[in-house]
Amino acid sequence: MVAGTYAPAGHSLINYIALQKNIGFSMADAAKQNTKVTPPSFNDKYYGPMLTAYFHYNDMVALVETGKGTGGWTTPWQPAFDQSMTTFKNLPNNFFDILLNVAYNQGFYGTLMSSYSKLGATATASTVTQVNDWSRVWGKTDSYEQYPYQVRYYLNQFYGRPIPTTSATTFMTPQNHVAFNMTTLGKVFSNVFTTLSYVNPATGQGEFIPAAKAQSAYSIALSQHGVSETSTLDLSNTNDRATIFAVLEDAIKYLEKSLGVQFNATTNSQI
Repeated sequence: MVAGTYAPAGHSLINYIALQKNIGFSMADAAKQNTKVTPPSFNDKYYGPMLTAYFHYNDMVALVETGKGTGGWTTPWQPAFDQSMTTFKNLPNNFFDILLNVAYNQGFYGTLMSSYSKLGATATASTVTQVNDWSRVWGKTDSYEQYPYQVRYYLNQFYGRPIPTTSATTFMTPQNHVAFNMTTLGKVFSNVFTTLSYVNPATGQGEFIPAAKAQSAYSIALSQHGVSETSTLDLSNTNDRATIFAVLEDAIKYLEKSLGVQFNATTNSQI
């Protein structure tokens, strides 16, 4: 779609090697998939969420790549979006989530993509405070403006962060607690990654990721962070949440290393 066609052109979901074997259609018929019933794999509880994650990642890729090819067309969000990505690397608690959710909901060419990209390009801690202010959208009737903050509102309830109630300045802290048993989380990690594919460097063939590889990567990450497999961590606790995410990020990194692949790799061929 980045190339203006339904045919895979480098950054369709089917181009991602990790997704291709389980996506439910092939390169050959991908251009006609929009006329067909959604494949059952999209509703798989382990594979489906990864499609969503890649969809958001692909938005970022498209925002970077669109308009930089033949023709020299500069999109409304560039070069500010690229400058934002550079700025955000050294800006704690930045608002990259707002940009991605604007891209998903309003679309790239909506006015919000351009305006938030420009804010991000020169953002400072003061800008983050400005964007975090709920009064930016409180009372607004434009659903495009509301959507990224609505997503934050839901996440804040999971994370135990204050949420506005009767006004943009009246807050309460949710007492929700989402507890993760780390053994159970490891099983989910394995179940998720065994739905994904890779090209085995030894054979050159596309294969599903072995469960043993996923389990090993997860165990290494637990050990790296000094977390017992029998422990339970609370997503609503700031320190526990940071540990959960760090374990998962490192487990993914170790799994990539053990397989000799990168999970953002793409191909124009059927594996």
